[in-house]
Amino acid sequence: MEPTKVGSWKRAVTCGNGVYHTRGHHSKSMSALLVDYCENALLAAVRICMRGKGVRLKYGVPMLPGTSKAAEGYGFELIWEEMRDEGMEVETHWQVADLTSEKFFRKYFPESKVMYCGGHVGRAHGKQLDKLAAMKTFSKGYQKRHKDYELDKLKCHCTGKQHSATCGCLRPKTIKQMKINHFAALVQSGTDATLCANPGTISC
Repeated sequence: MEPTKVGSWKRAVTCGNGVYHTRGHHSKSMSALLVDYCENALLAAVRICMRGKGVRLKYGVPMLPGTSKAAEGYGFELIWEEMRDEGMEVETHWQVADLTSEKFFRKYFPESKVMYCGGHVGRAHGKQLDKLAAMKTFSKGYQKRHKDYELDKLKCHCTGKQHSATCGCLRPKTIKQMKINHFAALVQSGTDATLCANPGTISC
């Protein structure tokens, strides 16, 4: 393929994710996989064993002393370094919203575009709404994480009454509609991340 075309080695479109072989922070091993998004072909893979001390794997890769939360980013650091050294230039990389993975991608390809998987983002959005619906008050930690929204000034209209899943704060029907709206904004924004972040600017 001509190096000027999107999908070529010089304008690669990639997709990557980590696979944990057991669930949770206690996971002992994981694999990081990088795929050619256009051809659906495996480009690179690395398997990492965790919580090892001073031990190296067959190819000299050190065992990760940390938890599974840090393993994905560590695995992709190894992959991106290899890909860069082999002359790859990434046009766009698709991934889940994993901060450690993106951090190391930016380390080797600071000018390239990162796109988040809509399915993963939408599922995370839904989980946050479910958590919000179960809250009668906001903890200090929650308020600190979302300080831009002045949550300390919000009052649940069911205060003084029995709080339930259908009290009116966030009914299941409301959450379902919010998920639909989020998906619609995602689809209509196309590849424009700014539109997706500010769906109010989308004209229907």
